Amino acid sequence: MIPTQRQALNITLTRPHRDTTIVHLTGDLDDRSVPGLEELLIHRLRSCLRTVVVDLTELAYLSPRATDMLARQAGQARRNHTHLVIVACSPGRRVQADGGHARVLPCGDSTAHPHRAARS
Repeated sequence: MIPTQRQALNITLTRPHRDTTIVHLTGDLDDRSVPGLEELLIHRLRSCLRTVVVDLTELAYLSPRATDMLARQAGQARRNHTHLVIVACSPGRRVQADGGHARVLPCGDSTAHPHRAARS
């Protein structure tokens, strides 16, 4: 059996609007990558942004620890009166946000494109 080689996590930030940031992720969001992404999200959610979109649609791998971190950040968004929009592609990438402002948009949804999600 050949071991699966992990891909590095790549993060691209865009600001389609003054009060919106899209965090586009590609590669693997594994346990080693979680602290860096969490720090980035903490800063964005505490800033003057109204909406932070996390686009998971091109991730090759999403660890359970990463899913837990995204759910925690949904709570942070609620405390900071910020909208956290999580764009996911498969049921395995759904993020539960108990009482938070996180929304998970499936790829087939007409609003699932991050730029459209940022406007809603």
